[in-house]
Amino acid sequence: MVNSETGIRQVVDFIEFGMDEEVQANSAKIIRIALREDSHFDKVCKEASDLGNTLLKNCTKLYFSEVVLTELLAAIRNYSRVPSKLTQISKLLFNIVIKIAKMPASEKLQ
Repeated sequence: MVNSETGIRQVVDFIEFGMDEEVQANSAKIIRIALREDSHFDKVCKEASDLGNTLLKNCTKLYFSEVVLTELLAAIRNYSRVPSKLTQISKLLFNIVIKIAKMPASEKLQ
């Protein structure tokens, strides 16, 4: 059974250390859904203080998977709805978002 006090941290660990696409996509989806609820937003960000950087690092790591990218970018969108959270993300990591935005849809899958 997952301890409710550390559940989000475990999901973030799946994102940070896992390589399976399905696990990555589902973990990012859990984070995305939790972040869209105001009542959970602060709890999630407190449990995973480096969440924005972790999500963007995984965009780079799993660049080849459109399904994973969709969920990771949606989680980042929900994370960044609070402007103060954007200042906690490394500016160097935003390059992947720019690269994805510039690519034609047919080239996103390799």
